[in-house]
Amino acid sequence: MSKRKFNIEYLIKLQALFENPVAGFIIFNPDASMEAVNKTMARQLQMDKEEIEGRSVHEFLDEHDSRLMKLFMERFLKNEKDSALEVNFIPSNGTDNTLEMAVAGSHLDGEIIFIGISKDISVEKNLRDELENQQQAHKKSIKSLKKESAFNEMIKRFVDMAAHEFKTPLSEIFLALDLIKRYTEEDGLEWQKFTYHQQIEKQERYIRDAALRIKSVLNGFLSLSTIESGDIQVEKTEFNLKSYMESYKDKMADLVKDRTNISFNLEEADHNVKTDSQILTGIMNNLMSNALKYSGNQDEISVEARVKDHKLFLIVEDGGDGIDDEDQPNIYQVFFRGSNSFEKQGSGLGLTITRKYLDMLNGDISFASKKGDGTNFEITIPLDNHE
Repeated sequence: MSKRKFNIEYLIKLQALFENPVAGFIIFNPDASMEAVNKTMARQLQMDKEEIEGRSVHEFLDEHDSRLMKLFMERFLKNEKDSALEVNFIPSNGTDNTLEMAVAGSHLDGEIIFIGISKDISVEKNLRDELENQQQAHKKSIKSLKKESAFNEMIKRFVDMAAHEFKTPLSEIFLALDLIKRYTEEDGLEWQKFTYHQQIEKQERYIRDAALRIKSVLNGFLSLSTIESGDIQVEKTEFNLKSYMESYKDKMADLVKDRTNISFNLEEADHNVKTDSQILTGIMNNLMSNALKYSGNQDEISVEARVKDHKLFLIVEDGGDGIDDEDQPNIYQVFFRGSNSFEKQGSGLGLTITRKYLDMLNGDISFASKKGDGTNFEITIPLDNHE
């Protein structure tokens, strides 16, 4: 292809322009063939100048930008001048570089040329692509979270409805069982003469135990639902910790009369503390329930309460089954039950509720356990004041 011959003044200006190390420049003809490129343009395209010059501009444009370029050039040749055109210049040698190019037409020495000024936007494009991917991933995450939230809300409503709906039938079952027991006790001699009285008494115990299990599970559901809905408010009152624990000890003795091996260490508990006693009772109930459930009648259970450094410490230790190593990371998850708990009563909610109670009091819980060697739970609750 023959080179265009321009006057000396133009060549000097063109040379100065082409030597610009920042921007890439390209000159092409009305037939779209590229007549000249500068070194920066060649470097941006990662090609030699000789590989570029003489080729069609359209080889470096995608289908969309190629149509825009044709329309722009046609309009310029018809004197329907547009100010400029911006297209993406893509190397045809398979490299990842993408150039943003501003194109303008010009009349020089009575001839028409087109000049392109390029900027390497590969980094910006990669960043935009990465940002777009992140945004898409974020949208998917939000969509997934919304679905999960909707599902959890549906489960919560079902649990709330089921728990409330079961309360009345359960109350009626317990009332019927109490009436049966009262009638049999009042008319004991006649009842003993009844041929099947032992079988009926045995079935009555089975029914009562089953109803108590259902009641325990429903109470757990309701407690968790109430906590998560924010209906429970922390109400701190001042009380003597030792007196509180002695009262709790007496209640436990009445509830588990067959367990005489439960000890309470209250030597360092004789302090007035200010915290929510009802939440504290809920925490104690859950920890004691676990200790009783996973230890045998001959296993020791020890409870210690003390105050130190403006903190209340509660320690419940049992000599029971212990927690398997693989189960330990999951014990606070909702409905989680360890591998040694399938034959035991429970819903897998006790420790979940305990931890949520402690969150409400800005407290903490830790444990140490070894399979077959019992479990030690330690509760720490910061105190507003104590004496």
